[in-house]
Amino acid sequence: MFAALASSVLLGVAAPQESTSPQDASNTQDLTALTSAAREIAEASSYRFKADARIHPRMLAQNKAAGHQKHGIVTQPERAAYAKENPEVGSVELDGEFVRSQPIHFENGDLEAFRLGEKLVYQSSDGSWKLSPPGVGHQGSDATDRDLALWAACVVPAPHELLRDLENNVLDLTREEEEGGLLSSDKILYRGQLKQERLAECMNALGEGLTCSILITTTAEGDIETVELNAVPEGSPAPSATEDAPTQGLSLRFELMDRNDDIEVDVPVEGQELLLS
Repeated sequence: MFAALASSVLLGVAAPQESTSPQDASNTQDLTALTSAAREIAEASSYRFKADARIHPRMLAQNKAAGHQKHGIVTQPERAAYAKENPEVGSVELDGEFVRSQPIHFENGDLEAFRLGEKLVYQSSDGSWKLSPPGVGHQGSDATDRDLALWAACVVPAPHELLRDLENNVLDLTREEEEGGLLSSDKILYRGQLKQERLAECMNALGEGLTCSILITTTAEGDIETVELNAVPEGSPAPSATEDAPTQGLSLRFELMDRNDDIEVDVPVEGQELLLS
């Protein structure tokens, strides 16, 4: 036993994590703890976050909401062909910065973008700043990683938008405790269903017609560390808890960090003018 434990330490392998069975989290104490943590994010003056967005081509082929076109997703006649030619999940990571009353700042590699409301400006490859029009982003079978990142910057909500008024926007909430291993601390996992109205409000047309599960992970002290969403078209099988990415939908994972007042968002003058035009 001691030899096995020593091997785990030397190899940097954490001991298996154990979880309690999910329990109903609608009681006052559990709900108050989660909503208090969510309110801290929703009312934060600034924070940084990482977003991992994954979209499956079958979602583009099945979801017929015409409003998607304004967010740069391929038009309906192209969707079936795109899904056939691109069977893999499209994945993109964004680094985000939120400062209240300022545009949200996104970065992905050499792509830099700022979003204010439904407007998004980005720095093009020639160095000039452009306003993202309908059709920019995910452009069918020839879409590049930069296209996908630009699409994600247009539609991915910031964590505080999802967590605002959480107690009135999550259904069937459960709570379970996960014991940490040698290299990790104890966690509390909250699972539930995000109301369709909240998803549509945060993601505009892209959130319409989707069923969405939400997983919120907090520290043992109650601070929110990650927020994960798995959204599939209505009537589709819900993704399993162990599934890495939806088989036919959208997956978002947010990691929250740096909640302080020292973050500054500096939008170039050219970009500001476009956002305010």
